Amino acid sequence: MRPTFPFSRIGWALLVHQLAALAAQFILLTLARTAAPQLLRQAGFQWGIIVLSSYGAAFPLFRLALGSGPSVRTPRHPLGPRALAGAWCAAMCLLLVSNLATLFFLDVLETLLGAPVHNPVGQLLSFPPWMTFTLVCVLAPIFEEWMFRALMLARLRPFGPGFALILSSLAFALLHGNLNQFFYTFTTALVLGGVYLRSGCLWQSILLHSLVNLAGSGLLTPYFPVLPALLLLNIPLGVALLTRRRQALTAFLTSPAYPGAWQALCRAPGVLALLLWTALSFLSPILFK
Repeated sequence: MRPTFPFSRIGWALLVHQLAALAAQFILLTLARTAAPQLLRQAGFQWGIIVLSSYGAAFPLFRLALGSGPSVRTPRHPLGPRALAGAWCAAMCLLLVSNLATLFFLDVLETLLGAPVHNPVGQLLSFPPWMTFTLVCVLAPIFEEWMFRALMLARLRPFGPGFALILSSLAFALLHGNLNQFFYTFTTALVLGGVYLRSGCLWQSILLHSLVNLAGSGLLTPYFPVLPALLLLNIPLGVALLTRRRQALTAFLTSPAYPGAWQALCRAPGVLALLLWTALSFLSPILFK
């Protein structure tokens, strides 16, 4: 019996998430401008808008729109400290290399455009350290791993583990909605999803996500000035770890998907709508400077 492909519903659910976050931000900002304009200049209020719109409004509506459906429960085999440390090294290596490539690409793009491309990450890092830590290292790892690993990866896994990992990682990158984060969020998500598929433990992917964000956000740099240099030195180690497992990783990522899955994905209305919205999100900072 041919299964019902969930791709369109997943695409619509992700689009609902994006639109709900924007709508919540618009409502809260409009209320503040009307009732208490002075709040707009306060970091705590700006931080609260991000938290409420992303996790108080967008995530519950995403979960509601996604609904229930067939999924595959991953057996629980927690990874040991050595395996988790190796995953962190690989994730940081991919993050830094992808980010360096992105910076080069954006530098070329800005030269061609004659204007800078807006980077929304700057706002997240402009808050007081405890706000940034709570948002980047606590809330984001919990809700994003719940969303993309526990829910989406499990929903996609019946159509092939490699297919599910690639697609959930791509959705994770698209949901960030900007060119600055697209490539490194995709490569990092491959590692996070791989850890979840191997361990079956959501807390381990949350922990790894949190540690990656902590190291990559720069929060520790004022206390450990040598950290950026150490992270650069980690790149050869990460490359060595990935190279040693390249055959197994390649075989997993290229494992056959369920017949017709890729074709159904490309024809799914919800996926096409999400891609259109994402393209507008990526291009709007360039077209409407």
